[in-house]
Amino acid sequence: MRVAALNAVAEELFFRGALYPAFPRFAVAATTVAYAVVTAASGVPLLVFAGVALGLITGLQRRVIHGVLGPIIGHVIWSSSMLFLLPAIFDT
Repeated sequence: MRVAALNAVAEELFFRGALYPAFPRFAVAATTVAYAVVTAASGVPLLVFAGVALGLITGLQRRVIHGVLGPIIGHVIWSSSMLFLLPAIFDT
C-alpha cells in the first residue's frame, strides 16, 4: 500500500507538477498522452486504458485546482481502490 501511494505521489509530482507547466496551451492533453505512453511500456492494454482515464481526470483536476494536491489525492484514491477492489472482484 505504501509503495502504491508513494508511486502515485511521485507520478503526479512529475506529470502534473513538472510536466504540466511545460505545455501552457495543451497541458491536459499533453500530460495525458505522456502518461499513457509511459503506461504503455507495461504492455497491458487495460492498464493503458486506465492510464488514459486517470491521466485525463488528474489533468482536469490540475487545471481546476491550479495545484498538485488534488491530482495526488485522486491518484492515491485510484491506486488504493485498485489494490483493494480488484482482488475482491476477481476472487468471486
